[in-house]
Amino acid sequence: MVIWTELKSDTGASVVYTTNATADSWSDPEDIVFYRYRWPSDPSIAVDNEGTVHVVWRTRGIFYTYKSKNSQWQTPVCICSTSSVPFSEPDLVSYNNILYLIWGDENKIHFTSKQQGEDWEEPRVLNTNTVYSVDSPKIAVSSSVAGIVFATLIDFDSDNYDIFFFSVP
Repeated sequence: MVIWTELKSDTGASVVYTTNATADSWSDPEDIVFYRYRWPSDPSIAVDNEGTVHVVWRTRGIFYTYKSKNSQWQTPVCICSTSSVPFSEPDLVSYNNILYLIWGDENKIHFTSKQQGEDWEEPRVLNTNTVYSVDSPKIAVSSSVAGIVFATLIDFDSDNYDIFFFSVP
């Protein structure tokens, strides 16, 4: 599966999806959503245990949609709206039919999750120290822990980044 954003005209852009339907060919690209006068960016894709494809992207907020096997894309919902485009791209992971979503905005790490068949939890800020810049947080999951990984530039006079990890409940 591949997901990307594509300029469709001078006035709009789409989030586009395709899959490797067979070993040697790709399905026709599908527009998941079209925005007029707004440019979606940085889509992230995850597939759950049931084969449902989940997609998030940013454009003056974080948006989400999904497509079950042999069905259409559902109407996108806004998980979090902002007056500007969030600083870093969203990262979406599915593990044991739980969706984990993270993004950075104004040096804060935002997190939410969604159980299968339920609504998204209210997004929450995971870090209280906003002194350092948060650069593209990512989610890491294993059989025993779900956690957040991010890099931050501690010393602005050098290019030395520190890597941090903390688990999420």
